[in-house]
Parts: sequence; structure tokens; C-alpha cells
Amino acid sequence: MPNKMFRKYFMKVNVFILYFSFFLPFGHANNESNAKSGLMSEATIWLQNILETDAGNFEVIPPDHRVKILPCTENLLFDFPFNGKETIRAKCTNPTWQFFLRVKTDNPEIKNLLSPVRQTKKKESREATIKEVLIARKNLTVGSILRENDTETKSVKKNTLPVDIYSTFEGLENYEVVNTIKAGSVLRSVNLRPARLVKRGTKVQFKILAQGMLVTATVEALEDGHIGQQIKLLNNVSGKTVTGVVTGLNEVSGL
Repeated sequence: MPNKMFRKYFMKVNVFILYFSFFLPFGHANNESNAKSGLMSEATIWLQNILETDAGNFEVIPPDHRVKILPCTENLLFDFPFNGKETIRAKCTNPTWQFFLRVKTDNPEIKNLLSPVRQTKKKESREATIKEVLIARKNLTVGSILRENDTETKSVKKNTLPVDIYSTFEGLENYEVVNTIKAGSVLRSVNLRPARLVKRGTKVQFKILAQGMLVTATVEALEDGHIGQQIKLLNNVSGKTVTGVVTGLNEVSGL
């Protein structure tokens, strides 16, 4: 029996050593380029169908070249997060990420579709002048990670609202505060950003599924990382560098 247990333990150790010995980043640049091209293509087709116009009448502005976009294993989801259609939000559920894409056009008709001219009405119903928005339930300090119980919804007059507000907490998981938000204030995109869940030089839990077995190890982060971002890691035991995807606070999964 001890020999049998030893053989099982030895086999797990071998799988772990083989992974860290032979796994090297490969094709990441191509994957990111393909992911960005796919994102732009799908966003353009989606907006073309929404506006019922030819794609040549508008332009979807791609993310900054420094932004890393991971390939999405699920169907991309698109919506208009703010008032108007000048900003598209693209969301992926696996891995979890979202990006905001701007839309521009020189066509007057398309401009009106993106941002319709509001007709002034003498009398409007309460439903037409009031909007449910997300506000801070308490003071939120710079650097704190936003939690759903930090927020609540409130009915506010539309004409007092900025354009970059949120109506629900959906999509704000793993975001952090970049400007102090006072209790009762409306949450705005300018005050939030994806949280840095892994910091360079810290120890993180690295998980990899190899040959049907889940192997866990403590490694050192060589880069900062946000949710869904690929970062480089150092296994101090073997001296090998590997790449993983940030899945949570100080948690990374192997590719």
C-alpha cells in the first residue's frame, strides 16, 4: 500500500514538473491580434444591423494598441451602456472582460441615429423624466474594489444626469475606484476602472488542469494583471517562466 500511494504521488509530481518544463508562451501575439480583429468585425456587424445601414456609413474605433484582448470562447455580447448609441460595450463571459468602443461618423443621418435630437415637449410623464441609476451607498475611497452591496439604485431626474452613468451593477464586478465617490453620488465610468487583482512581485496561486488532474502551485507574478488578462509568472522552484490568465484576487489559471 505505501508503494502504491508513493507511485500516485510521484506521478502527480511528474505531471507538475513536465508542465513547467515544457510550457512556454506561444502564439499570444497572434491570438490577441485575431481576438481584436474578431471583436471589431462582430461589433461592426452588430451596429450595422441595429442601425439598419451600411457599415461604410460609420466607423467603430478600435481599442488602444496597448490593450490586450483575450480570445472569447463564448459569443460576444453587445449593448449601449450609456444614453445614445455613440458608445458600444462588448462583453465576454469566458474569460470575463468588457471593452467600450466609440463610434464616429460624418453622415448627418447616421449622427442622428447615434444621438437623436430630442424634441421638446410641453408636458412629459414622470416615467419619461425619471431614470433609475446606480449610486454609492457609502463613501468609496480610491483603490477600493467595488462590491455590489456598496451600491443601490435611485430614481433621478434625467436632465440632471451625466451620460456615463450605470443603471445596474452588472458588468462592474472586479472594478476599482479611481476617484473618491461620496455616499449618494451617481456612479460614473470616469470614476471606475478594471481592478488590478494581481500585483507584480506578489505570490499568487497558479492552477492548471493537466491530464485530468488539478495542479496548484505558488508562483511569483512578473507583471500586474486585471481580470481576464494574460501575465507572465515565475516558478521559483524550477526557474521557469509561464503564462496564465488572471481569474481573481491573486489567482491565476494556466492556459
